[in-house]
Amino acid sequence: MVDYVHAEQYTLSIRVSADGLCFAVHHPERADEFAYMPYDVDPLLPMVANLKQALETFPLLQHRYGKVQLLLADAPCQVVPDDFVDVQGLGGYVISLPEHVLSLRFQADATLMKWAEETFNNLYVCPGLFSVLRFALQQDSVTLCHLHGRRMDLICVRDGRLQFANTFDSDTTANALYFLLGTWQTLGLSQEDDVLTIVGRSSCKRELTAKASRFIRHVADPRPAELFHASELARLAAVPFDLQTLVNG
Repeated sequence: MVDYVHAEQYTLSIRVSADGLCFAVHHPERADEFAYMPYDVDPLLPMVANLKQALETFPLLQHRYGKVQLLLADAPCQVVPDDFVDVQGLGGYVISLPEHVLSLRFQADATLMKWAEETFNNLYVCPGLFSVLRFALQQDSVTLCHLHGRRMDLICVRDGRLQFANTFDSDTTANALYFLLGTWQTLGLSQEDDVLTIVGRSSCKRELTAKASRFIRHVADPRPAELFHASELARLAAVPFDLQTLVNG
């Protein structure tokens, strides 16, 4: 239950993707106070128009929250060491992971950004990869395959240090498996000892998990409840994984 009279105590998180919008409200200190709402977009309308319609339609979005997080799930981005973040000519927006001396440089639609900055106070904007990468870096060692729509993020962390992070097209199971196994081999991971963790949602997830298991002995497909404990919202299976990691961070 959310006390909207005191909305300034809560955080509103908005996930923006061509596949649809998601809106989540949670209290940073009271885990059982949350709300979640998915929203189908009209592909014939610009994303800003879809967002405006949603804000006009749902009372949940008509409050002034203490913090608003805008998660751009489809935003192209690249991971760069902090030493190179100021290289001229790269352009785009930058968000940092200072404890790991890393930053993400990402692209965002200018119209969307202008609307969001004019509409919300205390706005925090990040690409989808950011919260997933932050989650992976909180593990001592993990090889993570994050499926979202027609893409997948592959992240490898060893002894708390990032070894690899990239995003690939996964419009078919064959493509996803090709990039996954190629990356596994390039990183020198063991087919017998290392664990592949597959998270997220995709039409090819079940088939990919089954086929990957033919080549990699240990393939994990954990439930959100096994991964997240700080936020009840993040434990909901219906919530996209990048949004789960954002609200749990």
